[in-house]
Parts: sequence; structure tokens; C-alpha cells
Amino acid sequence: MDKIVERIQNSEIKYDAVVGIKTGGAIISDHISLKLGLPNYKVKISREEYNCDKQSKDIIDDMIKKRLYYNQGKYMICEGINDNLEGKNIILIDEIVSTGQTITEVNNYLKEEKYVNEIYNTSVAFYKQRNKEELYINYIINATILVWPWGYDN
Repeated sequence: MDKIVERIQNSEIKYDAVVGIKTGGAIISDHISLKLGLPNYKVKISREEYNCDKQSKDIIDDMIKKRLYYNQGKYMICEGINDNLEGKNIILIDEIVSTGQTITEVNNYLKEEKYVNEIYNTSVAFYKQRNKEELYINYIINATILVWPWGYDN
């Protein structure tokens, strides 16, 4: 995470806030916002079929759907940001990017509903799928990580 902080500090762009995507990105955003001295916000997103109540038991079903039906299904914002972020430069954090759908949906939310200026997409791990358009992500490792130790309720 400190490598991410270093990259952000060297980017020569003034950032105004950090946004963590729940679940895993929210934990990482706490650390990064503290290191950078920036306000920290959280966004919770879910596939519509879970109706904002995804449980750890759903992880296998979700992974299968992502692999078989690549980027199928609609997403919804379950918990948004109440503060005004218009014109702000945002660091957006998700712990892992596999299909890119979650981070893309939150990008759309931040641009279309919160009217942010610049978004610096950040992830600790990035799993690059074949035949996938390149999504500009700043990441530390390129790996397959299936399960994180935290749950879906944070």
C-alpha cells in the first residue's frame, strides 16, 4: 500500500479525497487516506440480483457467473456519498480488479452523479483477462486472488 501512496505522491496531481469500494477497497482506502491526509469516503456496490445483500456464501456462484457470462448483470450503488465532490480529483480504490466491472460502475457513479473531475483508479491486485480492453489501473501485483479474508457486510 505504501507503494501506491508513493505513486500517488509522485503523480504531480493534487488529489482531494480517497474513495474506497466496499468491501476490500474500503479497508485499503483507510490506510491510504491516513497516509495522504485526505478525506475518506466509501461506496458500496452490488450486482442487482443480490439487492445489496451479498453474503459470503454467494462468492462461488458469483465467481462462476463472472467467468461464464463475462460482465453480465447490472450493478447498483447500495451506499453512496452524501458530500459534494463536484470538480474534485479522487483516488478510487478497489482491492482487486478482475473483470473491471465494479470499478467501472463506481467511476460512472462518481462522474455522472458526483461530478468529480479526475479519478485515479487504484488496486492492490489486477487479474488481466484475455480479450479484455485495457482498463487503466494502478496496481501492485498481477495475480489471481479468489477470496479475501473479510466479509461482505462492512
